[in-house]
Amino acid sequence: MQGRELLFAGAFDQAGGEGRVAGKTVTETFPNPTALRKAQQEVTEFHRFQKLSQDLVALNEKICRLRPVEQQRGGWTEQEKKTLLRSMRKWREK
Repeated sequence: MQGRELLFAGAFDQAGGEGRVAGKTVTETFPNPTALRKAQQEVTEFHRFQKLSQDLVALNEKICRLRPVEQQRGGWTEQEKKTLLRSMRKWREK
């Protein structure tokens, strides 16, 4: 294949080659070097997207841990009590 293979789902070997996705070997052959370079750029951008997504989730988790719980006077509202009781009854029935 002479270095013209791409592994789907971002599992890309810069030198080309085979890899496993969902337990199966997956490869793609490109007709010319331009197509290979385009695919390499797309995989690089996919890896960048994955990293940014992981960073966003980590940041969101940190924000959630640091955000204080708002204290409301009076406890549960009547609607919240009804919803909670319905949920508890359904859970017990299972």
